[in-house]
This record gives sequence, structure tokens and C-alpha cells, in this order.
Amino acid sequence: MDSMTVFNPENTCFELFVYGERAYIECKQKTDTIYMVHTIVPESLRGNKIGEMLVQEALDICQKEGWKVVPLCPFVLAYLKEHEEYQSLLREKDREKYLG
Repeated sequence: MDSMTVFNPENTCFELFVYGERAYIECKQKTDTIYMVHTIVPESLRGNKIGEMLVQEALDICQKEGWKVVPLCPFVLAYLKEHEEYQSLLREKDREKYLG
């Protein structure tokens, strides 16, 4: 399955289209900080690790763009806790709050 998550600045979200279905992360952006608010994966795509793929690719985009991440979405936060390689994307002042 070929996939590619993109950042849609018009809707301020990360989007991934799989089999004609749209999975996305609702976001808010303030300058170089992305607030990841909510992850949506259609029922028909659940159980296929689409959410994990979406979050990973969204975090890769943030890394490439030099954006910091505020994980307001519990799914994104859980992913960050399990993947140390992305924890540097958190703002320093948020690391204690989100990672304990």
C-alpha cells in the first residue's frame, strides 16, 4: 500500500488517503508550533495501523519543517511516549508535562 501523509494548510490538518478514505489529524498552527488536537481514522480503516502511520508521517513532516508539536490528542501523545526519536519535537517547556 502506497501512502503519503501531507499537511493541508487550508484546513490546518495532516491528511492520509487510503483506499479512497481520508484519515486526518485536526491541528491548530501558531508560527512554528503545531497543536495536534484530534486524530480521525474512518471505521473501515481501523485495525490496520493507519492511525500510527498517519501520526508517524505527520511527525516526520514536523521534523522536516522544524515545527514543534503540542500533542493535545491522546493518540498522538501515546505515540510520542512510545517513540523517543520524536520526543525532541515537544517544546522544552512541555516535555515534563507530557512525558512526566
